[in-house]
Amino acid sequence: MDNINQDWTPPSPDAHVRVRQILAVQAGLFILGSGLGLLAYMVLAWLMGWPLELTINEDSGWSDRMAIRTQLGLGHLFGFCVSGWLTIWLFYRRLGGHGPDWRDYLGVRQAPTGQQIGLAILLIVASIPMVLYSYQINKMIPLPEVFHFMEDQTEEALKGILKMDNLGELLLNVTIIALLPAIGEELLFRGVLQRQLMRRVSHPLVAIVLASVIFSAFHLQFEGFIPRFILGMLLGWIYWQTGNFWLPVIAHFFNNAFQVVGQYLYNHNLIAFNFEEDIEVPVLVALVSVIMVGLTMRLINHQVRFVR
Repeated sequence: MDNINQDWTPPSPDAHVRVRQILAVQAGLFILGSGLGLLAYMVLAWLMGWPLELTINEDSGWSDRMAIRTQLGLGHLFGFCVSGWLTIWLFYRRLGGHGPDWRDYLGVRQAPTGQQIGLAILLIVASIPMVLYSYQINKMIPLPEVFHFMEDQTEEALKGILKMDNLGELLLNVTIIALLPAIGEELLFRGVLQRQLMRRVSHPLVAIVLASVIFSAFHLQFEGFIPRFILGMLLGWIYWQTGNFWLPVIAHFFNNAFQVVGQYLYNHNLIAFNFEEDIEVPVLVALVSVIMVGLTMRLINHQVRFVR
């Protein structure tokens, strides 16, 4: 398995110009894809009798929940999944039938092994106390009032989306909140942004940091900026070390699906742990989590070298 630290790039007289072109095309396709997703929702809203502008909270009914989920799903599908893949295909498709193509660039030809999947998920599990502790630190940082207003609006909407009356709504949420973002965000932030930044900066870790900062800021939830940044770092590191796109996708999916399923179980009184409430993590537990993350990363690094 090739480490993407040893990056293949197509022939280009000026790699810097090519990187700017790729990122500019990605930005344009993202805007276009988001517009198409919104247009598709408007058509469906007209057919289904849904409002075009929708405010949702935990008291919203089934129809409103379906409308906002549809809007989110179409936005992720066209804005992230389609635009990310199309950017990669446009610049890395095989021309003339010779040389590597977009599958080699992205690292999707080879399915990950069970051990690789297990280690990627273990890394996410090990990081949970560390990430939760970072959220406590993040909340101590003073933010402008407008950011707090945005957080409150997002939290209310999330409570509405995470209200799941049956298994069908759970599966729909897993698809919209876990699966589509795992594929689309990894395509855009790791497959395009991180990979292209690695062609511009002096060290891959700098590219991972920059991509993770943009990944976290893009969500516009600044009370959770640090934990989301840490998640981005872990996903970017997995991709860099293994060169297999499916591994950060699986890790990302697990992280999101774990929270969705956990909230479903809590809402139906199957567990006593509420994932929507703030969770206080002792500093000692956070330190143990940091150590476990380091050990898991060493295991992944060792496994990658052994495969080679």
